[in-house]
Amino acid sequence: MITETAFVPTSLKNDMLFKEVLAHPHNKDKLIYFLSCFTDYGEEYLKKSNLKVTYERQLPKANVKNKTFRGDIIVEFDNITINLECYSTFVDEYLKKSLAYIMRLYSTNLG
Repeated sequence: MITETAFVPTSLKNDMLFKEVLAHPHNKDKLIYFLSCFTDYGEEYLKKSNLKVTYERQLPKANVKNKTFRGDIIVEFDNITINLECYSTFVDEYLKKSLAYIMRLYSTNLG
């Protein structure tokens, strides 16, 4: 017998599900829609762009002494890098982590 509780949907706030769904090549249309909702890039532009999507990739480092950061999903196109991260809750510690990721991406592109 199947009960209603057997079909509780899993949220994209689940870190592994977030990465598996949006980084999978078969779900490129979902990733494009997601990016178009949170950036100034329209779906048509993103569809024409050569999106390079990598899962759990190390963010670039300026030198070997930099701390290693691993982004959940890294999307690159047209000299743009977007790091998608998933948090089930968002507290001050995660804000600091996100700012560190942003600064790492920014600082490695200065050179």
